Amino acid sequence: MGYFSVQMVDHFSMQFNTDVQSKEELVPPPIGLNMKSTTSTTLFTLAYQYEIYKQEQAVVDLLAGARYWAIDSELRFSDGPGVLAGRKISNDESWGDPVLGLKARAPLGNSRFYVAGGAGLGGFGMGSELFYEISANVGYQWNWAIGRSSSTMRMTGISTT
Repeated sequence: MGYFSVQMVDHFSMQFNTDVQSKEELVPPPIGLNMKSTTSTTLFTLAYQYEIYKQEQAVVDLLAGARYWAIDSELRFSDGPGVLAGRKISNDESWGDPVLGLKARAPLGNSRFYVAGGAGLGGFGMGSELFYEISANVGYQWNWAIGRSSSTMRMTGISTT
């Protein structure tokens, strides 16, 4: 899983990638039918941000922009007799959605640690019916330009047509 975020003046972009694989024994020996499942998800968000609150280093921004989704899934069956043995089933989909959101960041006392989070809503029947996202993070600011964030909670849901 990878996450990359860039903020330039009034623009915000985010890239998120994840790959999930699993291997399952569907039917044990002596038949021995196995399945490998692979799903790759890529999200890219580009948005305009508008600062609605700032006090010292605590800040809250509104976001409005677009999100690109790409989801690739594959099932591979191996071993065993029958129609599934050696078969590969795959599906690739991609679409774009409008997105509205809110993000915030605040320091933890006088340390270099901070909390950050956000919420987003989008789709509105354009690419997907609706998606939502909520995240909360704890991070460490190495210097004025580089901060490292660790996601402590992230929830995303999507409804497609």
